[in-house]
Amino acid sequence: MRLANLTPAASTELVAHLNSIGIRTEIDLLFSATPWEILRRLPAGSTSLEDLDTFITLVTELCAAQGTSALKLLDLEADARVKDKELCSGDEQVDRLLRGLGGRKVIHISGERGSGKSVGTPRRRKRVGAHVICPRSYLLRLLH
Repeated sequence: MRLANLTPAASTELVAHLNSIGIRTEIDLLFSATPWEILRRLPAGSTSLEDLDTFITLVTELCAAQGTSALKLLDLEADARVKDKELCSGDEQVDRLLRGLGGRKVIHISGERGSGKSVGTPRRRKRVGAHVICPRSYLLRLLH
């Protein structure tokens, strides 16, 4: 992100001085040199080391992702598993048999050509991604 986009949180004058020495983004500010090296390259008297350090801290806070503990993420995952439903086919018997379409499993319907994997006219078949959803009667016959 360009440092100029951080104003009014950032001092416009300091951003202009940093821009004049080639520091235009947060990446340039945080990783190109130490604060002391940056201060030496800035025009004399344009800022103090303390002000530059405060500005670097501000930029770091504005550009960094907010931290989250692993325990909180684990709790959020557990809540989501309890509250969210699995992806369903829309047919209760099929959903009960397969326990939903989501999760870490692959459901593959296979058979010889003409065996009824996609029974019906092409208009009756539904295509979801690369999978064809077959009529319930064939799927139940296949799984029994």
